[in-house]
Amino acid sequence: MAAVLVPMPNVRTPDGLLDPTVELTFSQIREMIGVARTTLQRRLDGGLFPNARRRPGDSNRKWVVPIADLITAGLVDATEVADPDEMAHRADVEDQRAEIARLRAEVDGLKATLQAREDELEARRQEVDFLHDFFGRGRAA
Repeated sequence: MAAVLVPMPNVRTPDGLLDPTVELTFSQIREMIGVARTTLQRRLDGGLFPNARRRPGDSNRKWVVPIADLITAGLVDATEVADPDEMAHRADVEDQRAEIARLRAEVDGLKATLQAREDELEARRQEVDFLHDFFGRGRAA
């Protein structure tokens, strides 16, 4: 039976650090850092991957290990991994920027609607003024 290759997820943040929230299979870890499967199994059995879990929905029930656990196991230097708090802050900032952009677009739409209604109101005022002038002159004659 041929081995099924699982594509490597995007493990790096925009600044080139490892994303501590990414989970990798043993095969992906071996590809990324070049350690033996037995080394990974020993670290798993020794409790050095505290957040490792069986991948849900996988018929083979492969283990997935968060990159943060690779630090715990001594396989990755902590300086190579992004700070989760900083990543959460960046995500919040990006969400806020997206919300600001959405609100600006909504305000622009509301401004356009208001301008159209003001233009319509001015046209109605002019019609009323015309009718006042027209009927006012007609009564005086």
